[in-house]
Order: sequence, then C-alpha cells, then structure tokens
Amino acid sequence: EKQLPIELWLKFFGFWLAEGWVSKGKKGDYNVCVSNTQKALLDEMRILLETFGYDVYQGHNIVRVRDFQLFNYLKKFGKAADKHMPLEIKSLSKDLLEILFDYYIKGDGHRYGRNNKGLSATTISKQLRDDLQEIALKIGMSAYYKLHQKKGTPFSSPSQGKIYLQSEDSWNI
Repeated sequence: EKQLPIELWLKFFGFWLAEGWVSKGKKGDYNVCVSNTQKALLDEMRILLETFGYDVYQGHNIVRVRDFQLFNYLKKFGKAADKHMPLEIKSLSKDLLEILFDYYIKGDGHRYGRNNKGLSATTISKQLRDDLQEIALKIGMSAYYKLHQKKGTPFSSPSQGKIYLQSEDSWNI
C-alpha cells in the first residue's frame, strides 16, 4: 500500500480522468497511461509518478507506468464513456477540489475570455460530466453543460492527422 501526498495525487488523478486509461498488455503487464500533446504537462506527470516511486516510460505524447496496484485502483473509475469520480474525492475540501478540477481542465478543457476566467471541459461520460459540474459548484463556480457533439459526428485529430467518428455524445461543462 502506498501513501501519497493528496495534493500531488489530485494533480495526477485529475489529469488521468481527462487524459488517461488503463490496459492489460498481452504479456501480462498492467499499464497506466496518460497522453497529451503538451510536453510540459507530460513532463510534470512523469515527475509526479517518479515522486510516487514508479518507474516511468515517457514516449512521444504518452507517459506510462506498469504497476498492478495502480492499474487495479484506477480501473474502478471506468473507461472513457463511463469514467467517474469516487464519493471520497467529491467530498474533499474546496482547496483540494480546485487542484483536481484545474488538472482536469489542463487535460480535457481550456480557459477562455478576458483574463482567462472562463473554463470549459469536455467528456463523453455522463457521470463524469455530472461529477465535474458538482465539483465546479462546490468550488464556487456556476456550471452548466451542453451537448458538444452527437454520437457519430466526424471529427479530426490534429495530433494524429486522422478523422474519427464520435463514439458517444460529448458534453461541454
């Protein structure tokens, strides 16, 4: 069992909710991954994971850890379409929730408007959409959601240069 500093864990967990997944490899390896086109963010995730005591692989746009315990813990929070936050996270203090929310925004969101005070986040998980709205309200922000793209809508991936079909409805919070 690992004991991790909560502030650092919330940075990783917020970013993982936005940009991460787990997978079991063909050779029995248990992978925990995060991906992003911003090298500085991936460098920060690599440093966090190393601080937690993990051996980290960093490639082009990806950071990966192979660890059975971390894999099993994170897989409980679902894949893209059914990701969610546990009640014990949503029950944290406003200051801690701000850390989690900020790192989710760094992954699947953006800041906009004068002074960059507007925030927008995206997810295909209805439960995570609701979790993010709840957290926004708990940290003192007004929050609503709207349909961003319907399932089946074509979209392009600039980082991969491909066109995909939206697998589920996507939501903006």
